[in-house]
Amino acid sequence: MSARFLAWIVLLLVLVVSLFDPSMAQGKKFACSYSPQKANSIGYQPEYIPLEVCTHVIFKSFDFPSFVGRQMLFSDNDKIAFSRVLTSVRKRSNSVRVVASIDGSSRAFTTTSGTLARRKAFVQAATALLLELDADTIELNWRVRHSLDVSTDRVTMITLLQDLRQAVNSANRSVKNRNRELWLRGSLDPNAIPGTYNVFDVCDLVDHVTLDQTTADSFENTHAPLYGTPIVVSKKAPEFIKLLGSVIYPNTGLYETTQQWLDDGCPPKKLLLGIGLYGVRKEYSARLRALVGDSATIRPAKGTYLQHYELCKTIREAGWTAGWDQYAYMPFVTRALQNDMEEHISYEDLNSLRFKMDLVAQKRFGGIFIDYIHSDDIYGNCGQAYSLTGYLYNRLLNTMSARFLAWIVLLLVLVVSLFDPSMAQGKKFACSYSPQKANSIGYQPEYIPLEVCTHVIFKSFDFPSFVGRQMLFSDNDKIAFSRVLTSVRKRSNSVRVVASIDGSSRAFTTTSGTLARRKAFVQAATALLLELDADTIELNWRVSHSSDASTDRVTMITLLQDLRQAVNSANRSIKNRNRELWLRGSLHPNAISDTYNVFDVCDLVDHVTLDPTTADNLENAHAPLYGTPIVLPAVAQTFIKLYGGVINPKTGFYETTQQWLDDGCPPKKLLLGIGLYGVRKEYSARTRALVGDRATIPPAEAKYLQHYELCKTIREAGWTVGWDQYGFMPFVTRALQNDMEERISYEDLNSLRFKMDLVAEKRFGGVYIDYIHSDDIYGNCGQAYSLTGYLYNRFDKHAREAVVNSVFAYGFSLPSELSTVNGTRKSTGKIERHKRKRRDLASAVPVTEKLKCARRGGAGSAGAAGSPASTPPSPQSGSGRDQQRRPVARMLLDPGPAKSVPTDDGRPPGGGGRGGPPGMGSGSVSTAAAAAAAAAAALSAAKGATDFSIAAIMALREGSSRSPLEAVFWIQLKQAWLWSGCCGDIEFRED
Repeated sequence: MSARFLAWIVLLLVLVVSLFDPSMAQGKKFACSYSPQKANSIGYQPEYIPLEVCTHVIFKSFDFPSFVGRQMLFSDNDKIAFSRVLTSVRKRSNSVRVVASIDGSSRAFTTTSGTLARRKAFVQAATALLLELDADTIELNWRVRHSLDVSTDRVTMITLLQDLRQAVNSANRSVKNRNRELWLRGSLDPNAIPGTYNVFDVCDLVDHVTLDQTTADSFENTHAPLYGTPIVVSKKAPEFIKLLGSVIYPNTGLYETTQQWLDDGCPPKKLLLGIGLYGVRKEYSARLRALVGDSATIRPAKGTYLQHYELCKTIREAGWTAGWDQYAYMPFVTRALQNDMEEHISYEDLNSLRFKMDLVAQKRFGGIFIDYIHSDDIYGNCGQAYSLTGYLYNRLLNTMSARFLAWIVLLLVLVVSLFDPSMAQGKKFACSYSPQKANSIGYQPEYIPLEVCTHVIFKSFDFPSFVGRQMLFSDNDKIAFSRVLTSVRKRSNSVRVVASIDGSSRAFTTTSGTLARRKAFVQAATALLLELDADTIELNWRVSHSSDASTDRVTMITLLQDLRQAVNSANRSIKNRNRELWLRGSLHPNAISDTYNVFDVCDLVDHVTLDPTTADNLENAHAPLYGTPIVLPAVAQTFIKLYGGVINPKTGFYETTQQWLDDGCPPKKLLLGIGLYGVRKEYSARTRALVGDRATIPPAEAKYLQHYELCKTIREAGWTVGWDQYGFMPFVTRALQNDMEERISYEDLNSLRFKMDLVAEKRFGGVYIDYIHSDDIYGNCGQAYSLTGYLYNRFDKHAREAVVNSVFAYGFSLPSELSTVNGTRKSTGKIERHKRKRRDLASAVPVTEKLKCARRGGAGSAGAAGSPASTPPSPQSGSGRDQQRRPVARMLLDPGPAKSVPTDDGRPPGGGGRGGPPGMGSGSVSTAAAAAAAAAAALSAAKGATDFSIAAIMALREGSSRSPLEAVFWIQLKQAWLWSGCCGDIEFRED
């Protein structure tokens, strides 16, 4: 699953790099304003608007509504024109949004917003544009004044915007999946900004402010200057003017006025800079202008607007002199007229637009809007059609593309080198921790490997006691949980802590059966989330297998419903904290159907942790993959024989987990429990030989051995190693006194391999290990955390290979002569062997077929055990002195007593009963040669099982003290260093 998932991730990233629009990714706006009156005069229909460029279409504009009775009504002509534009856009695009701009003078808006009745009527009329005419956004074009009474606008504007904000929010709630917005047309006049706008409150209430370029200071030489033209003070000027200096900088350019909006508290992402695709024509007295300039004239020259499609032809006429304004960063043309007059046209071209787009990028504005889309050279009369619009759009892309693609490349590198596919898919790798058991061996919470665990399950809170009207957890449990939580929080921000509540079926049923107790329990459990800051609650409801299990079935749903509501309420109270509800589920075949209403249970909880300790305790192996068939004796009664000579009990993990799936539980919600322990049982050898373990009444009592002590126990003399052909688990046996026999079933890398194949095949949501400190944590029997490391790496082994192959197939080449272990160059022979090994793995039998073959094979005969095909080659025995010199390597390569290892086709070799390892037959493990052969077989299986084991072996052979996880990381980092070739011959050092 992880390989397929990351392959899709890489493909998506590649498409992003090659095809994605960065402006859209960052929410950049490219709004195109459209005026029906001006567009109709040149035959420009709404269907001509280039929606592949525009993210928004601004309809300019609705006239201010008239007040009729108690209502305010927009013009019917404006509504019809707007509907035409909206219909045209909706037909051609599902993503382009349409903005309804409402035009009005300062007096009209102030008068309306100053009285409650008019303001309410205006809000209703504006809301009708959203709900009735289906507009996406309302824009207020409040044409502010620059007079002394602008403070009235400052007060009434906020009042009106507050009411409109509420109306827009209400419209968003009424229609889901439609995010309506509120915009405001803002002024760029330096006097209007501080006098008219309460900028901080305005930008807090609206979604965007469109900065109108037509409101720039009209005294300037150019109509949209980047910087204001300095005023040189004449020597004849009055003294009070000279106090300002010989040169006065008016701060009227776009750079200064936009900065004024930012300084007053408006976020840059909310500002859209207006860019006019037109020129401004003015006439001056040449003599007066030579003396005092345009900025000093008491009555500035009146401007006439020329749209770009006509301007581009006008300036090509004879008589014009071209120039460039060094302060405004804009071009202009001039020509002489009669009566000592002069004509001046300032306009936009690609050079001036380049500086304005530099301003947008530098100040990180939310985008731009162009005024108007049909003002451009739409028909290509002067060259390329839409020349200015096309340039602006490409600049908006290129503004962010370099930075955006840099992040994409970095993300690709991180995915290849460090990404954890189990986390990407929400795969859980939960590590349970018991303070009582951990403290007995000196294992502190700080030792939990959080680089592996996605969740830490605290096992567990005792069932709360009922005191008065409350249920209270033990103070000792709370203190122990707080220690674990504090340790995890200090070292990781992503690992989640699960508070597991343990209780018998009777305790849970009694509590959930009455309203008062159930309410008290829910309050106590919620306190674990809100007071102790747990991330998840888990109910360890130890169900019974008796006839009254139906009571659990009813009361369990009632309790889970109340807990679900409490967890959801906790999630709403604290944002960005997704608390969860888990349930510990049984793997006993009778309990699943009788105790659980599986469909409802899995609908209410986030995950079900399948407890390995609840498997049928009559089995030969304590966590069998398949149940051991029951062969009926010849003397069995006739009605029993009706079931056949062999009864398949369907008590193995494969069948019981499938029962959860068949009853309606999604596989992603199931976490398979894996116990890192062995189970010791004692039998009467004579009775077992006759009727087997299943027939003993009562069944043999089980004693648990944690893996760190089990691995030493089974190395003692006298044990016989075997492999359960149905349970797919190893075991050891030895004879005791009084005709008794002792048997220990346990987990090793081979049995875990089959269980992880089951997890992958059924697509479970992950695994949890019981307990993290049950592993060989101190490395007494070999590599520390050997079982945990293998389980973790089974999640991401194939996924990492898929990512590397996908990335390098896209645009990079991987040198084939590099080793996949330590980055050194291989010889030709090693390369060929590596390729053959890969081909053999690729052609392996599927998991299901392996399991079926193993069940049919019945490899329990001595002949199979002793066949030459199943006999591994004996390794060369090293001297005792060499073994002492390298104790670390000896611990890994000599794991102790021999184990039976399954063959490549999934069949357990060498005897299903008491048979020893392949080629040895049955009997006691006593000779050094037999132990060495078994060690070699175990090592061979470990090498073939996972790259993790190879990395661990290489780390140990090189004398490294690193853990296997660290070894894998440094090996991959070394590979990336060698592949990149970025640093010449600089030596790679791990320190």
